[in-house]
Amino acid sequence: MKTIYKNEFVEINSDDENKYIETIYLETSTEMSDTTYKELVLKGIELFNSSIVSYNKFLADFRFLNYAVHPDVQIWVANESKRMKFPDEYKYASILNSELITMLSIEQTIDEVEVANQFKSKMRYFEDVEKAKEWLFE
Repeated sequence: MKTIYKNEFVEINSDDENKYIETIYLETSTEMSDTTYKELVLKGIELFNSSIVSYNKFLADFRFLNYAVHPDVQIWVANESKRMKFPDEYKYASILNSELITMLSIEQTIDEVEVANQFKSKMRYFEDVEKAKEWLFE
């Protein structure tokens, strides 16, 4: 596993051998603005599309994300995600925190992305990282 991007709000790691990427939002995300969140989304798309590896397992750890994704930003993310070059089949696991408002905004954003891109994917939500990884690698 290697870190391919890190700033004060997020860390993105990859495991090329297992075709796996994980994005971990850090506790400092309470200070994140809509503009910063959009910049992170664009950086993620850039990293993903520039890779020579065709990743098919994704884990997004939102447990420490204390930024509520507003509906207009959710739609923006869904539209931008159309530029991502996903494989035909993949798995995407989301680890969610217990804060209802944040959790709902993240779920809605992921649902918007899935609908906008008509993904043929398997997406599941988890509270436990180990259970999510177990599902991704089964």
